[in-house]
Amino acid sequence: MSERWLNRQFNHEMYGLKPEHRIWSQHPTISDDLPNRLISGTVVLKPDIRRLRGRSVEFVDGSVLDDIDAIISATGYLFGFPFIDHKAFAIKDNLVNLYKLAFPPDITPPTIAVIGCLQPLGGVLPLSEMQSRLATRVFKVSVWQVPWILICEY
Repeated sequence: MSERWLNRQFNHEMYGLKPEHRIWSQHPTISDDLPNRLISGTVVLKPDIRRLRGRSVEFVDGSVLDDIDAIISATGYLFGFPFIDHKAFAIKDNLVNLYKLAFPPDITPPTIAVIGCLQPLGGVLPLSEMQSRLATRVFKVSVWQVPWILICEY
């Protein structure tokens, strides 16, 4: 009943946002701004990443984007980074070794940040915003590299 009511308010399938799980199986993410950005093309949904080649990204559907300045990978509720082959992203006991819960300590200069990979006793979004601000300050210093921002949610 709740799913029908929500889909009458906002057609998730039309925007490519219909989840595979049932409504109360995961924490919801609410955004009034996302539908407008999808329609205007300022946000484009893409499938999983198959591989990275310099500043090009190949997706599992075979499409390729070139001259990428930044990558924001919203992994959703799946905890893990199967497309990154680096020891810093090895998961042990459901934890990743990240400085400030955002930066792999052995990657210098820092060219990747993980945002929201934490479980606070409150909202994740305020802490994610603080991590995002820190990441942009760090990346501003590392302008010669292509920064990665990975967004995780529990």
